[in-house]
Parts: sequence; structure tokens; C-alpha cells
Amino acid sequence: MTITSEKAQFDRLLRPLIAIAALAVNLYQIDHESLFMDEIHQVSCYRLPFAEVTKCALGMVQPPLDYWLGHFVFKFSTSDFAARLPAALFGVGSVLLFMMLLQGKVRREILYSLTLLYAISPFQIYFSQEARPYAIAIFFCLMLVFFTERYLTRRTMGAIGFLTILLVAFLFLLSRTFSPLLIVITLCAMLGYLSMRHFRLGEFPQLRERLLFLGSLLVALVIYLPVHMRLTQYANRYATGADDIGLSLLLDGFSKFHLHPGINAYLAQMDPIGLLAAPFLIFALIVNFRDFLQGRFHLFSITAVLLPASLFLQIFVYSAKTGYQLRPPYLVGVQALSLLLCAYSLERLWRIEWRSLRIVRSLLSAGVVVFALFTLWDFETTPKRENWRDLFFTIAAQARNDELVIFDSLSGSHSWKPYMYGALRYDTGSAVLADMPSLRDSVIKLDTVSARPKLVLFYYRNIRLTSRSDIPIMLNTYGSPDLGKHPLVSEDLKITHFNGFLLIEPKFDDQNLLANTYRLFYSTVKLLPPKAPVIDMLLTAARIEALCPQLTIADFNPLELAQGLAAEQDQPHLAETLKLIKTAALTSTAGRCR
Repeated sequence: MTITSEKAQFDRLLRPLIAIAALAVNLYQIDHESLFMDEIHQVSCYRLPFAEVTKCALGMVQPPLDYWLGHFVFKFSTSDFAARLPAALFGVGSVLLFMMLLQGKVRREILYSLTLLYAISPFQIYFSQEARPYAIAIFFCLMLVFFTERYLTRRTMGAIGFLTILLVAFLFLLSRTFSPLLIVITLCAMLGYLSMRHFRLGEFPQLRERLLFLGSLLVALVIYLPVHMRLTQYANRYATGADDIGLSLLLDGFSKFHLHPGINAYLAQMDPIGLLAAPFLIFALIVNFRDFLQGRFHLFSITAVLLPASLFLQIFVYSAKTGYQLRPPYLVGVQALSLLLCAYSLERLWRIEWRSLRIVRSLLSAGVVVFALFTLWDFETTPKRENWRDLFFTIAAQARNDELVIFDSLSGSHSWKPYMYGALRYDTGSAVLADMPSLRDSVIKLDTVSARPKLVLFYYRNIRLTSRSDIPIMLNTYGSPDLGKHPLVSEDLKITHFNGFLLIEPKFDDQNLLANTYRLFYSTVKLLPPKAPVIDMLLTAARIEALCPQLTIADFNPLELAQGLAAEQDQPHLAETLKLIKTAALTSTAGRCR
């Protein structure tokens, strides 16, 4: 047997092993953590009739492809495992596409090492275990790059190539809102540049192929246009003038543009090797960008233009159209495309035959592998998603007819609050649930009710892939202290921690619901860090105090505390609520809430 045939046989054995390894890490503990808020919201659409699934997806400002797949999977199983299974399979598909893209372009050691590194990277695993349209978008992004490289480096494209690009681009557009559209537009701009270059040089056969490729992308965009128009109707609640593309877009984009979201996306997606890989990425970008401009088309020159150009366009448009945080996973494909370019630099480095450099390469490779495996262990043991499942399991198991479970969120009164999101997915048993605003509005009807309250307090956190991650994949922008990091001990309260929640129960019982609730809120506020954003809780306590002044506690003035937080957090919309509570306090009489 020749060396070449031995290598081919080894390759045939190793490729399926890598696919199995990728599948194993994506399926391992895939349902260990509860579905989190966005997953619960998306999965709630899966049980609807097919036509309603599409409307539900568009209402969430997402194209429907991922929702259609989830709807199909739920015909067989509705478990958390089944909800996340499509993402896991798309994650495995991305790993295989990554390997196929590099095959024959770099030596086998680099090919298999980087593929394995990509397969076990925290970012790849995390979003391959999430029922959200991230893994599917990355898969179709890599598939589009795969066919782009294939047809740009061939002389002829033909009808099959035209239809293939059209289909892949259309599915990519249907996979997720925002990023796929701008990546396809970037690719159109690249093909426009190439077409002009071929025309200027009189290379008309190549010009025809580029125009055919460009035409397939434009047809995909036209077919996608009705979906995009529907999405913009819903997107206006998140974006300012989502359908405006004139001078105001350019002015807003340039005035608000900064590189931080792109840098954060790179570091978060490449965790833990982002800084180590940066020099290799920069070198590959410089060399291969020049190749593209000079008409040398290959995987690395295409990627060297597509990655920075699409990244710039995404940051530019997002900054111009919305004031919302541009989170690292929103920028699709940064990790995979960056690793492809790093492969080019590693291949160039491996060609240098200095003996000392060979030793450095070997030590570096071994160090990266060990570090990656340690990071994988750290990733698997770091809690990330909020634990709705165990929270509601506990509430349902302890449910009593004389209890009221009150939900509040540790965030500003104007901010979005999840409240009882988990009830869309997980069984609450016979528990009676109420959110804080509903309780505040119903105080006057509850003064004679005998019941015992429980408080569920949600808090936002910086969600990190590992305990050592510098850049969170989801940043806490609501000013909420991470109560998981605060030691909370009280003689009056029983506190149970769930990731993202506190379940707080009073150890006392004053028989009356409002009397118990007032004392529960007092004990909770006293326990929390200073200036914790609990305006809704304070307003409810002030409403109870106004109705039942005999409950007043000397060192607790909820109305004054609420006024201070409202002024500090610039929430003038609370002025009317505060005025109504003051009026109620002036007209109240003792004797209620007994």
C-alpha cells in the first residue's frame, strides 16, 4: 500500500469520526439547561397550525424557516431535546462544511486540527444547543461561501450552478433576519466589482459568468422581498424607520458607527483563542484582500473581502436603524470565516522549514489543544441560561390554594420584563400566579384575602460562555445586579437560588395577603444591594401602605424610595402613578388589611 493510499484511507476514517465527535458534543447535555426566554417564545409557535407558524415567526421579526422545521419536529416530540435538535444538526453540518471548504487547500494536520477546534469551540456548541435561528444561519452562510468559491473559481457556471446559488441564497435569507440579507448584499457588491473589472479588461467569458452569478443572487433577493416587507412592518417597534434607506440612513450610520460591536463579536465567537488568532487573521486579510483586487479568486481571497465588508455593513446598518445592543451572535459567521482565514496563515507558517520553528509549532499546537479541551470542560460546567424549568417545577410541586406567587423583574420600570414567560412552556400545576403591575392594580380588592405570598425575582446577568470569558455573549444593559454573585441571607426569608431567579418565601405569616406582602417586600428591599431597580415592587408596597397605613414600618418609606429611583433612572412616566398613590394615602383609613 502506498503512502498516498494510506493517507486516503486514514482520511476516510477520520472524517466520519470528526462528524460523530461534533454530533456528540452538540447532543451532550443538550437539554440539561432550561429553555431560556427567547427559546420559549420561539418554541411556543411550533404547536400552531402551519399557516399560523409563519405569522408567529414574522411577528417575532424572524423569517420562518427555522420555525417551520421546529413545527415539523414537534409532530414527533415536544421535549426540550426535540426543540434544540435542529440546531444541533445544523451545527454538525457547519463543522462538515468547514472541513470541506479547507480540504485540499491546507495540509491535513491544519485541516483536521482546525476542524476539531471549531467543533469543540464554546460558541459553536452553545448556539448548536439553542432553539433559535443562529446555527441554521451559520450553516447556510458556510454553504453559500462553499458554492461561491466553487463557481467563482470555475470557468462555467451553467443552469445548475445558477439554480444552486439561487436556492442556497434564498434559504440563507429565510434562516434569520438582518445578517443574511446584508451578507448577500455584500456578495452582490463583490460580484459587481468583479463584473466591472472583467468588462474593463475585455474578459467577456468571465463577465458572463459573474453576471449569471449576480443574477442568481438578485433573483433570490426578489423572491425574498415580500418576506422582508412583512418583517419591516413588525421591525418598526425595534428600529427607527426600518424601511428608510435614504440619506438619513447614511448620516445615522456614519454618526453612530464604531468598531466595538465587531471586535466584541470576534472575541466572543473565537473564545478562547481570539487574541492568539488575531495576528494570523490580520495577516491573511491583508494578503488575500490584495489577491482579490488583483483578480486571483480562491477561498481565502473571497473570505478576506466578504468577512470585513459584510461586518462593516452589518454594524453600519444596525447602528443607523436601532439603539438596541448589537450582541456578538447577531453577526453571523464571524467565527467560521475567521478560522478559515487563520488556516491560510497557518499553512504559510508551516511551509517555513526552520528547525526551531518546527519545535515552536509543535508546542503551540499541543498547547492550543490542551487549552481548548480545558475550555470545553469549563463551558460544560458554567451555568448560562436562566432556569425557568426548575423554577416552575418547584412552584408546581409546592403549590397551595392559599398562596400567591408574585413575579417581578430586577430592572427599570420602563424596561421589558419577562415575568411569567416560563408558563408558556413549563407546567405551573395549581399555583396562582400574578405579575407585579397586576398585583398593584388589584390591591384595593385584596385587603380581606387571607393568603401567603411568594416572590419570584428575575435578574439580568452578563451571560458568558465560560467562567473565564472576557466578552459576554449577552450583556446586562438594564442595571440589574447579578444576585447570583451576592450572598443573600435573611432570618425572615427563605431564599432559593435558580440561575437568573430568586424564589423568596416569608418565614412569617400575618394571615392577611397584603400584610404578608408588605413585610415580604420590606425584607426583600432591605436585603438587596443599594439602589437595586425595584421600582415596581416599591410602588406596590406604597399602594398597600396607602390602603393600610397601620402596616407602615418606621425605616421603610417605599413611596420616597420609588421617587428617588424614578428620578435617578429618568422615568417621568411614573409621575401619574406616584400622584395616584399619594392621593390614596391622603384618603385612606386604618382598619383594612386585617
